[in-house]
Amino acid sequence: EDRIDYSPILIAYGKSLESILFRLLKKLDVKNLEQNHSLMSLINLCTMKNTLFKNQLIMKSMMVQFLRFRNKAAHKEGVSIDDLCEAKSLLFNLDRPTDSILDELNYVFGRI
Repeated sequence: EDRIDYSPILIAYGKSLESILFRLLKKLDVKNLEQNHSLMSLINLCTMKNTLFKNQLIMKSMMVQFLRFRNKAAHKEGVSIDDLCEAKSLLFNLDRPTDSILDELNYVFGRI
């Protein structure tokens, strides 16, 4: 099949999110924080802090949805343009009724 695989772009977005979450947790002085945490473990560490985000459940749900796309990109099935667009929407608030992941993270960094 001759379809284009957009996995490298989605992997880069995932790595960027990992970096931002790691910096956030480091700034919050989370104990036992290691540079090699997985994206899922960073998401769990962030969402365990009940007052961190405006809406914990929505934020965790959006990050887990993004993680599913990132995991798909990390395996040989690849990522379609539709998957990439949905993942970008989760990060950057493209036509979403709620704040994006990055909107929420900017909110949190502004509070600490």
